[in-house]
Amino acid sequence: MCDNSSVLFRRFAGAVALLSSIAACGGNALQPADGGDAPPERPPAYRGDAPAERPPLAAPSMHRPVAVVCPTDRPAATCMHVTPGAAPVNGGNCTNDGDCTSGHNGRCDTTEPFEGDCSTCSYDECFADVDCAGRAPCDCRAGPVTGANVCAAGNCRVDADCGAGGYCSPSTARCAGSSDPASVGYFCRTPADTCVEDADCASTTQSQQCRFDATAGHWRCIDSPTCPA
Repeated sequence: MCDNSSVLFRRFAGAVALLSSIAACGGNALQPADGGDAPPERPPAYRGDAPAERPPLAAPSMHRPVAVVCPTDRPAATCMHVTPGAAPVNGGNCTNDGDCTSGHNGRCDTTEPFEGDCSTCSYDECFADVDCAGRAPCDCRAGPVTGANVCAAGNCRVDADCGAGGYCSPSTARCAGSSDPASVGYFCRTPADTCVEDADCASTTQSQQCRFDATAGHWRCIDSPTCPA
C-alpha cells in the first residue's frame, strides 16, 4: 500500500527545489526571459474591448433636425417676359408661365447667366422628403421667390440619419463675392471634417467656403466657384 503523504512530500520538495534553482540564476518566473520590464499593457483595440466613443461633433449653424414640408404655392415668374408670340430667347423653351405644363407649378424662369429674360421652364419636384428617392431630402424654396422645390443630392435627410450626435447639413456653392448660396445637397458631418463654418476657412473674402467634398468624403474648405459673367 502506497504512503500518500510521502508522495505529496516528495512532489512539494521537488517544486521548492525548482524555484530555488531559478532564483539562484537570477531569474524570476514573472519576468520576461531577458530580465527586462514586463511588456506594456496593450491598447483596448488589441484586448477586444469596445472601441472608445468618438468625440462629440461641433454643432453647425445649419442642419436638419427634423423633416420639413415645403410650400405648395409658387408665385408667378418675375423675370422679363418677351413679346407674346415671339420665340423663346437664349435657347430656352418658354416665354411665359403658361408654356410650362409638364410638371407641378410650372414657371418660365431665367436661364443663367442670362438675367432678365424668361426662357426656361422649372417645376416643383417635391413637397416633402417622401417625394424624393433614396435619402434625398426635399429642399424647399426660400420664401416668396420663384425658385422650385427640388430633390437635393446627398446622403442624409435629417440629423438622425447621421447617427447619434450627428448633423445633416446643406452644402452650398456660393460664387465669390455673392451672398446668395445655392444648395448642392445635404451631407452628414464627420469626425474627419476640417471645418464647420465658412469662418473656419483661411479666406475672409468668401473666396473659400466650408463644403462637403464628395471625393474626400468629409467637409473641408473649398474655393468658391467663379460668378457668372
